[in-house]
Amino acid sequence: MIRLNLRLRRMLILWWLLGIWVFLIITPPSYVATYPDLASRGPVVSSVQNNVGTQAMYGHLPSPGTIGQLTAWETGAWLCVLSSVMMVLLFSSLHRKPESSGLVEYVYASGRSGSSRFGAAIATGTIVSVLNGAVCAFILLAFRYLSIDEITVAGSIAFGVTITLTMLATMAITSILQSLWGRGTNFNRLGLLSVGAAFLIRMFADTSSSSWATHLNWVSPQGWRTVIAPFTEDSWLKALVLAIVCAALIGVAFTLDSRRPFDESLLHLRGSKRYRERKIRSLYSLNMVLHRGNLITWSIVIGLVLLIFLPLIDSLLPSLQGDATTMQAVEAFLPAGELQITFIVYVFQIASILLSIAVVLPVIGFIGQEREGLIDAVRSTGVRRWSPLWGCVQACLSTLTSCTIFAILCALLGLYLQPSTVEDGTSLMVLSGLSIAVHALFFLGIAIAVAGLAPRVIHLAWLPIIAASVVTLLGPLFSLTEQQMEFSPLTHSWANSDEAVWPLLTFAIIGVALGGVGLLGAQRRNLL
Repeated sequence: MIRLNLRLRRMLILWWLLGIWVFLIITPPSYVATYPDLASRGPVVSSVQNNVGTQAMYGHLPSPGTIGQLTAWETGAWLCVLSSVMMVLLFSSLHRKPESSGLVEYVYASGRSGSSRFGAAIATGTIVSVLNGAVCAFILLAFRYLSIDEITVAGSIAFGVTITLTMLATMAITSILQSLWGRGTNFNRLGLLSVGAAFLIRMFADTSSSSWATHLNWVSPQGWRTVIAPFTEDSWLKALVLAIVCAALIGVAFTLDSRRPFDESLLHLRGSKRYRERKIRSLYSLNMVLHRGNLITWSIVIGLVLLIFLPLIDSLLPSLQGDATTMQAVEAFLPAGELQITFIVYVFQIASILLSIAVVLPVIGFIGQEREGLIDAVRSTGVRRWSPLWGCVQACLSTLTSCTIFAILCALLGLYLQPSTVEDGTSLMVLSGLSIAVHALFFLGIAIAVAGLAPRVIHLAWLPIIAASVVTLLGPLFSLTEQQMEFSPLTHSWANSDEAVWPLLTFAIIGVALGGVGLLGAQRRNLL
């Protein structure tokens, strides 16, 4: 069954791991290019060590700030989060989702037991975790022997072990939560909420002035990077303890999974009705029932991102303005303009990426429903060929509207919590919110066009989001010119004082036109 799991999810595993590894390959050389030696990075290291904003985002940067320590501090924070999200999606798709959809009945018909299926899912997740950690360690070791002496062998291995343990713990916690409260619509959300909670615990542990708070990093898988401390302590004893914790969590997950009924959870919220009558008046109503969890979850996530990070901007400014090298790097990565406004636009760019993912996900899911024959059942009621896709698009537009409103409201609240005053702050937040809505509308149009014209390659709808994110956030690393970066919609924001109106309007028109083409294609093509 392990081979079957790997084969079924090979594309998910491949693309996620390639993205993680490319990210790791890019970052150490960029640190060397910006800060070639310890003396040049000394001022920025000393400034961020006492900076609440950077501690909240990445944790504590240890001295003296070698390339290895910078990689574990900043890149490690991103990789731990991305690897955890990957593990949630992978494990849910291997274990509880097939059970909820009924596909696991074929496995049981072959004579397999529930425990063997759970064990295969755990083993598959373990293989992917070990593979990810091993390749991350190999990449850093390659840098060590090719060009960067500040990356140590022990630190590279400790970094890989940290990634592996973080993924294993996330898998076990996800399984435990799904056994306790999982139902057909919330498998991914439970796991992603656990990742978010772990990040918040890590953030509190690294920013709190209380000495006891640092011990909370032991509780959070996102904080295990601080506990093991790659390239600083390389604590193998702590890594062994955390490995035992992972084994214990997997044991708890196995026990809980073996005790729950088939496709049921062990606990139910009081007053909740598993089966209740729903009034479905239209395809839009049906899609809102199916995707309301997506709408609520992403609205809250995007709002929290802005609410948490916008008030931290002022704490970042002194450390940036105090070092000429850092300012030069920042000016290369961020749009020109006042530094405070520039960082606000940057945070909204991160929110824009999340919003684009939120509105494209239902379209990807729509093609999955088509493969399973559910759209055929909808079409059998006599609706037009394009109507099922249009109902899904309406749900996507509702998600876009909800997330945009939450983003603007939380941004205004974050602006209020800032100690300093931002000139024209209200209009800045509103314009930034409208800009990210246009970004998401453009990517939604591409996804609709792919779904209507070439549904078999629907996963290619992710490529424009990935490409735009890389161009906007990492364009300077690839020596892209300003004109080249303007091809990415994420680069444009009406919050910038020198931004013209027409570029974003052009992207909006293209998105609407592509959406229309996709609906026309859905009208003319046959179902999968």
